Amino acid sequence: MATQPSDELSAAATHDIANALVTVLGWARLVREGAVSPDEAMAAIETAAKAAHRTALDALGDPQETGPTELSALADDLVRLLAPQARERGVKLSATADRETWVRCPRTQAFRVAWNLVLNAIQIVPSGGRVTVEVVDGGFVVADDGPGMDRGTQLRVLGEGGHTTRRDGRGIGLVSVRRLLAEHGGTLRLDTAPGRGARFRVELPEDDAPEPSAVSEARPRSTTSHVHARAVILRVLVVDDDDGVRDLLATTLRLRGLDVHAVRAASDVDHLHEPFDVALVDLTLGDVSGLDVVATLRARALATRVIAMSGLPQLPETEPEHAPDRWLRKPFDATQLFDVLGLDLEPFLANG
Repeated sequence: MATQPSDELSAAATHDIANALVTVLGWARLVREGAVSPDEAMAAIETAAKAAHRTALDALGDPQETGPTELSALADDLVRLLAPQARERGVKLSATADRETWVRCPRTQAFRVAWNLVLNAIQIVPSGGRVTVEVVDGGFVVADDGPGMDRGTQLRVLGEGGHTTRRDGRGIGLVSVRRLLAEHGGTLRLDTAPGRGARFRVELPEDDAPEPSAVSEARPRSTTSHVHARAVILRVLVVDDDDGVRDLLATTLRLRGLDVHAVRAASDVDHLHEPFDVALVDLTLGDVSGLDVVATLRARALATRVIAMSGLPQLPETEPEHAPDRWLRKPFDATQLFDVLGLDLEPFLANG
């Protein structure tokens, strides 16, 4: 059954793919400059490209895919992509899995089912609530501590596409989700009552794991030993929860003689004490909004300048204390990075 991606899924996929493109462009530039080995760069580029390809397939669907699907990895990707929506609504989102679980269903179809259930839960749970994705034998459970449903609402939700219990929501058509699951021998069960939240259990035929790939998924760290000194060393803080982008930025800046401190979460910023000349902050972090990190950096005088990184077409309106000094739109390359930092790239290129 063909389905179109939701606006929320399209936005999340755009951000994820923009991060991957930053990684690919950056490592390619480092190879061209002779700063890192081709093997090191190709491993990082391959990892980023596979992640982007996976995200694009999750968003757009792949009619040629036949499965099987590993559910713990799917749950992790789902939580990563939906973290911004959950954070915006004040909802705690998490996934648990004790072991790998393979089911006989194409990943794009399984992902679309899980995406609809989790997004619906996030949108119906009040601020401070919780949504969990638990991988179990032969499927997964999406549970929330929202208002729950009476018997009549359950029948309408499961039997009438387009029905919704949210005042501002759009019905996701759980009847269509059930039909999709039925095409792959799966089922959807609902356990709920008023005031008791809801538990949607998805069950699919279990399958064996495919033969392991010969290609390593390990993400390499830079082992380059030479650093080009600069007359003035800038201290740079990088805050980005995407490992590929964060490692790329840190490597690129360190190779140019800069003192770089890279962290993945806003909570890591809370432990910093020494000031930085420049902070590069991703706007879409897993724990809080990047704009909140901007406000923290300003309030504690931890950064002279703050540059926001984002794949959004434009920055959201915000209070002055949350506003960055500059905006670097993803995807970007090294030339654009150094331009927004106000640094000259030519001396390094001449010596590289």
